[in-house]
Amino acid sequence: YNVNDFTFTTNYSTPRFVVTQLAYTGKNGWRVVAIDESGNRTNLKVYNSMGGFAGFVAPSGAIKYEMSYISPAFKEGLIISLISLFGSCVIVSAGYVITKIKRKEN
Repeated sequence: YNVNDFTFTTNYSTPRFVVTQLAYTGKNGWRVVAIDESGNRTNLKVYNSMGGFAGFVAPSGAIKYEMSYISPAFKEGLIISLISLFGSCVIVSAGYVITKIKRKEN
């Protein structure tokens, strides 16, 4: 079990619009992949449905779905965090070097 991943199957005779119990988080949050009986994978568009739930159009036939959530700003946040960490290391290192130089002068 993972809170960011869900898997389920359907077997509809015609395409249908599926509304999940998961909150719609914008165009970059939930991703839905449909896998047919032959193993072909298709990315499905996720819609804001029923006042804020994630929905998608399910194709007909026996289909397995993989839903996964990736925070829309995860990559940007990771980059900013790494830059901040690097900057902090530079500042601490510079302070250490300056302190060593001042101690040698005295």
